[in-house]
Amino acid sequence: MSQPTFRPHPHAGFSAVTYLLPGSPGSFMNRDSRGNKELIHPGDVHWTTAGSGVVHEEVPVQAGVSCQGLQIFVNLPPQLKSVEPMADHLSSDAIPLYSSPDNAKVRVIAGSVGGVTSPLQLVYPVTLLHVQLPQGSSLQHKVPPGHSVLLLVLEGEVRVAQGLPAAPSSWTHLPFASAADMQGEGEVQPIGAPVVWRGPFCGNSTAEVERWARAYQ
Repeated sequence: MSQPTFRPHPHAGFSAVTYLLPGSPGSFMNRDSRGNKELIHPGDVHWTTAGSGVVHEEVPVQAGVSCQGLQIFVNLPPQLKSVEPMADHLSSDAIPLYSSPDNAKVRVIAGSVGGVTSPLQLVYPVTLLHVQLPQGSSLQHKVPPGHSVLLLVLEGEVRVAQGLPAAPSSWTHLPFASAADMQGEGEVQPIGAPVVWRGPFCGNSTAEVERWARAYQ
């Protein structure tokens, strides 16, 4: 994105995570209805826990300069969907690094790997890793029983423990019934509750989503 794309808009019932890739040419300005205003520079992460509802916008700092990154929506369990909105920010130099014995380079954005833990304190625990795998390298990450893994390949090709290839710009969902090794990017415990999406709201029922929509209007 290189131009303002989205007008100020609401979120509720989940977390909106913005991660600018370290090599991004441009930066974002984030501001929200809670009074938070933060520059998101390359390599930074901004974690907006929308909870009961927040309005925000993110725009490139310099029009015409490309901002390269990810925005990831993380669902919240029913007991946290109406939590007080909050924003957490980690600058690039505050994100800890882990190097595996097999030469994988990992930015530990949230959660932990290999004894290295992110300083982010989230209301619902999630592991989010930015992994660089040079040719011939690998990463082994123990996934707790019952957790699932989502792997997004940004460049190149990787193979996970089961031998499944993952191609660039595609999400691969890897469910695990027990602890296992992976080569990948992030994991979370499944919530196991109904999901109702309507625009920028994610609830457990239509009535819940409609209540948020009325409150925003």
